[in-house]
Amino acid sequence: EAVVVSLMNGIAPARQVSDALPGRTVLAGMVPFNVVWSGTSTLQRASLGNLALTEHPATRQLATLVAQSGAPIDLHTDLAPLQHGKLLLNLINPINALSGLTLHEMLSQRAWRRIYAASVREALTVLAATDTPWVNAGPFSPRMASQLLTLPDWLFNATILKSQKIT
Repeated sequence: EAVVVSLMNGIAPARQVSDALPGRTVLAGMVPFNVVWSGTSTLQRASLGNLALTEHPATRQLATLVAQSGAPIDLHTDLAPLQHGKLLLNLINPINALSGLTLHEMLSQRAWRRIYAASVREALTVLAATDTPWVNAGPFSPRMASQLLTLPDWLFNATILKSQKIT
């Protein structure tokens, strides 16, 4: 009878988990912040954002319990637009993997940021062409971010990168 919350990245994982677990209540969730291993058994939150879950009696109860820890959960009646917004942010992941750098090191270099900005602009074009709704999943709109990412290193690093508290 347990409610299952899928926190996997993407648009379809909750549906796929639901298909694999017939009769179970499966809800979509999203972790909008970066998490890194800071030891062999310790995970550290490495950027800003609140956990996002589909609104349901079970997630309302969970949100109340977790709020006591100081880690708020945002509840959404429809998580899909936020998941599409997160997809825009996650376009950085393959670029970061190819760079071989930490996320902070990669973002401090304009050449890598320009590749990410171009990816975001292309994805925005695709979302618009398919009438796919999305909402911001980060501190800046993707349109604005694609412009900010192209700022000179000295300005980006001293303002935008510093304000994001990415470790």
